Amino acid sequence: TPNSDLIRPVPPTRSIPWQTWVLAIWALGAAVLIARLGLGLWRVSAAVRQAQTVTDPRWLRHLDRALARLSCRRKVRLLVTDQVEIPATVGVFRPAILLPVRAATWLDDRRQAVLLHELVHVARFDWPARMIARITRAAYWFNPLAWWAVRRLDLEQELACDEEVLALGTG
Repeated sequence: TPNSDLIRPVPPTRSIPWQTWVLAIWALGAAVLIARLGLGLWRVSAAVRQAQTVTDPRWLRHLDRALARLSCRRKVRLLVTDQVEIPATVGVFRPAILLPVRAATWLDDRRQAVLLHELVHVARFDWPARMIARITRAAYWFNPLAWWAVRRLDLEQELACDEEVLALGTG
């Protein structure tokens, strides 16, 4: 027919719906943050495995006294490592306090205050709360409030532990 040149079949375009792009971008962001959290947990696990158990009787007496003052019945490992610069508490089922190498030079008052502070974290289950917050942030990474909430949680946990240590009469 004379109009056959004007009518040609147009191949269908295979465009990806915008919802698929949004989902892919969200999944990529969440995967990056989960991978970052996993890498951090792997590093913490390696630091705990490589750390040495504190055997100094003065440290162990301070630990026992701090546990008694807090009425904490959990078994807490006291470890020293060159992987941390400041004391840190890690773990849920087998909590551990990681001390920096230079902690061996601390005076007794500082040792007691640090152990009380870290044991309050253990008693309050702060570490698992932080992990839950970070997983939640990974799911809502696109929301600035999620980032703010995690930073605020970290700060409030530290302040709450400091307040409890001061309430116990520590100077």
